[in-house]
Amino acid sequence: MTRAGSGRGARAAPGPRPHPSTVSPTSADRFAARSRARRWEGLRPLITLLVLLTLAAAAAWAGYASPFFTVRTVEVTGVRELSRQAVLDAARVEVGRPLLRVDTDAVRSRVAALPRVSSAEVTREWPHGVRIGVTERQAAAVLRIGTRYQLVDRGGVPFQAATRPPRGLPLIVAQRPPAAASLRAAVGVVQALPPGISRRVAAVRAGSPDAVVLDLVGGITVMWGSA
Repeated sequence: MTRAGSGRGARAAPGPRPHPSTVSPTSADRFAARSRARRWEGLRPLITLLVLLTLAAAAAWAGYASPFFTVRTVEVTGVRELSRQAVLDAARVEVGRPLLRVDTDAVRSRVAALPRVSSAEVTREWPHGVRIGVTERQAAAVLRIGTRYQLVDRGGVPFQAATRPPRGLPLIVAQRPPAAASLRAAVGVVQALPPGISRRVAAVRAGSPDAVVLDLVGGITVMWGSA
């Protein structure tokens, strides 16, 4: 029986040799590329969110604090009887204010409160303007209370005092300020009259919305009723 030597000249038995790799460099590169692509796909939503937040913050700063988008001009359109300055005074739009900080609803309300204004529209005109579009009330009749006259629009709204009744407008006569519904009924009647009758109307009275009376030239009274 032979005993294995344990001297200094003995050599260790060689271990198993590693198997050679069966993965080609090309396949390894493809696998690494796919791994990088999967990591990128996982990060893409986060990066997209960060970009959107950055853009939103930049837009908010540009709109609310930046000196690049401020009011420099205020345009007024639609005025005929009103002056542009009267609209500007009512609007109170501050030149130099950031456009996004202009309260267009508040500006519209202030302009629409002018007696002569029927409606108003306010828009931002980027990058430096505000546009105020005005629709004025148009006189459809004249209201006389005692010795005072007021112009009345188609909706029955008195909007402007007059020193004398304008020619060509029907005259509504009242002893005291009529109710809004009565005034609307009187205007509605005179607007609906045929031209042949309209030219003969000397005055219109409306004690109530259902009691409109026409006083015609020649002393004829027509009990019209409601509009």
